[in-house]
Amino acid sequence: MVKNWLESCLDGHKKCPKPTGDFIPTPLIGIVHIQYDKHPRLCLRKTYRRDFALYAALSYCWGGNQPVITTSKNIYQHIIRFNYIALPAIIQDAMTITSRLGLRYI
Repeated sequence: MVKNWLESCLDGHKKCPKPTGDFIPTPLIGIVHIQYDKHPRLCLRKTYRRDFALYAALSYCWGGNQPVITTSKNIYQHIIRFNYIALPAIIQDAMTITSRLGLRYI
């Protein structure tokens, strides 16, 4: 249902702003589904000004200690893959919804 709303807005609403490709945050988290994996593969993706991709933005109050953070010590591991199971349920849900909307990045 939400995916249909988004598609309808992007395709049919003249007053709704359309993605222009003139801004993309860096980094984004890529969401990739592997056929036999139970959970999606999440990886940190550095973006560049010339890149363009539709993405979802998550408004989330991080506050306090977090079970998963990216640091200079683990950034290269996060570029390869995040531990999906270690993420809070709300972040896992955001990844699932983003993916079901047909978006590959959050």
